[in-house]
Amino acid sequence: MSQEKPGLRERNKQEKRQRIQRAAWQLFTQKGFAATTMREVAELAQVGSGTLFLYAKDKPDLLQLVYYEVLAETIEQAFRNLSAEGELLETLVHLFQQFFQFYQQHPENARAYIKAVFMPAQGQMYGPQTLQQVRDFQQRLADLLAQFQQQGAIAPNVPLDQASSNFFALYVSTLGLWLSGFLSFEEAQGQVLHRAFALQIQGMQSREPGVEL
Repeated sequence: MSQEKPGLRERNKQEKRQRIQRAAWQLFTQKGFAATTMREVAELAQVGSGTLFLYAKDKPDLLQLVYYEVLAETIEQAFRNLSAEGELLETLVHLFQQFFQFYQQHPENARAYIKAVFMPAQGQMYGPQTLQQVRDFQQRLADLLAQFQQQGAIAPNVPLDQASSNFFALYVSTLGLWLSGFLSFEEAQGQVLHRAFALQIQGMQSREPGVEL
């Protein structure tokens, strides 16, 4: 009996994975995360329930798989939409507002996704993948900050990796306040995000010689 070629097996695996992703995204967006069952995803994707659990151990794991692909597209679009000659504050606010607008489309799913990412269950399959996506985003943000540092908008002795992490943390905390109901969407992605970023930028601007940041 001839053995199946590894390339064909891998293509079949990828095709099945894509069907699962599309089915899960369709059901999550139409019915909501809580109302969707793994069985429904398997049926729509035309795979067995046992096969589905080879690709995701549970619904939160499946949600991370789905959001990884959608967020990858959102990240690319967000950076493409940035103005090359804008002010630092407005550029950063505009960048992160695009993620608020993305999550606003399905707030229930967004809450479930953020919980899966920051309060992961033991043994989740896609936690490392999601973490790497965050790290890659923070590196792109640091590269963006480097452009403004060259223009003089950021003091030359500011460590940009730490600055990138700080901006991301401010974004995540503001996002969490909105998703938890402590802020309205307009407040969170508007004045609250704007003020938080403005204060961070103020601490990154030129200081007297000899003052370490």
